[in-house]
Parts: sequence; structure tokens; C-alpha cells
Amino acid sequence: MKKILSHIVSAYVWLAAGSMFLHTTIFGIIFFNLFKPKPVNEVFKRLLNLVFVVAFSRVKLVNVPPGKGKTYLYMPNHTSIADVPLMGAYVPTFANAIEAQSHFKWPIYRHLLTAYGQIPINRDSVRDSINTMNIALERMKNGRSIIIFPEGHRTRTGEMQEFKKLPFVVAQKSGVPIVPISISGMWKLSPNDKFEKRPTRITMHFHDPIPPEVYSKMTANELKDKVFEIVKSGIIQSS
Repeated sequence: MKKILSHIVSAYVWLAAGSMFLHTTIFGIIFFNLFKPKPVNEVFKRLLNLVFVVAFSRVKLVNVPPGKGKTYLYMPNHTSIADVPLMGAYVPTFANAIEAQSHFKWPIYRHLLTAYGQIPINRDSVRDSINTMNIALERMKNGRSIIIFPEGHRTRTGEMQEFKKLPFVVAQKSGVPIVPISISGMWKLSPNDKFEKRPTRITMHFHDPIPPEVYSKMTANELKDKVFEIVKSGIIQSS
């Protein structure tokens, strides 16, 4: 009986959250093509918020930094394919994320990614990855916040993976504050992107921004290790 109930709940989450996300995607494709993304973003963020509401998953925000007039490099842990919509819904600034190149081949969704200005990355090519990071770097220098998942790939075990060095080489060139983010609860909502979905409580812990005058004195590896430890320290293990 418990297993049947779990399947019913999972089916509901797929249908309700999936339908809400589809409608949000269509809204984004239309309005981001008609207008510049930034003015429409507040409405889009509210719609993304509803994706988690209909999935019966409450999102708790901790220590959100001021957003108005700020440019940040956000660096969260990566546990679910829904991490990008989560970031889009709750980060305090308009931000573009670096996403896997394969996402830009998905029906419908690819049009949203292009209209929103997301940045594709081919992780199988070092040269392409460097080019992607340079695009992100240029946008940060022009005042656009960027989201980079320094693990590179979603975890397949629920545990944090080692961070890649390249994002931190770029971070040091950006001259913008780095905001480490600890995301807890997404693995329970969507374990390894399996069919089973469990409504849960999600926590986004925004750590204090690391200013450039601090990280400029560090090597890329030292910065990588520091951000890793900060993100790890904020993950709620019980989730």
C-alpha cells in the first residue's frame, strides 16, 4: 500500500509540476522573444516559484544577499535537473546559468534557453569549455550575474562531488563577488532523476559573498577548496 501511495504522489508531482513548468516555458519563450528578458524576469520567477508550490515542496531561503544593482557569480552544489529552475526562481538578481549543451537540443525547452540567454557548455571538450567560460566572464564584466555549478555534473549518489578548477580560474578574472549556495532537499524531491518524486522541504542557504579583494590573494585551487568547504558546511544532511 505504501508503495502504491508513493507512485500516486510521484505521478501527481510529475503531472502538476510538469504542466506548470511547461506553461512557464511557453510564457518565457513568447515574452523573452518579444521583450528583453530582464524586465519580464520578475513574472517569470514567480511562475517558476509555482512549479515548486504545486509539487508540495516548500523552499526556505537563508541569508539572501541584496540583489538590486548587484552582479554575482553564484556557485551552488548540483543534485537535480530541477536545480536550474530553482536558481531561476530564487536568486535575487537576473542571472544566466551555464547548462549542458545537450539541454539545447530538447524540444520546446531549447527555445527557452536561447531566449533567456543561457550559456551552453560541451563538457567533453576542454577548448569548448574554456570558450563557454569566457562568454560567462564577458557577461559578468558587463554586469550580468552568472550561475556556475562547479561540480560540472549532477551527483548520482546524493553526495557532493569534487569541484572543477576551471570555474575558479574564471571567477578570479571576473572581479565580482562569489556567492556560494548550499542546496538541500532536492535529492529527496528528485533522487537521481528517477520516476519517484517526493514532496519535501528545500533549503537554499546563501553564504556571505566572497569579495574580489579576498579571493584575488588566493590561487584557483585555494579558492576552489574554500568554496567547496563553505557549500558543504551549509548542506542539511537530514534532507
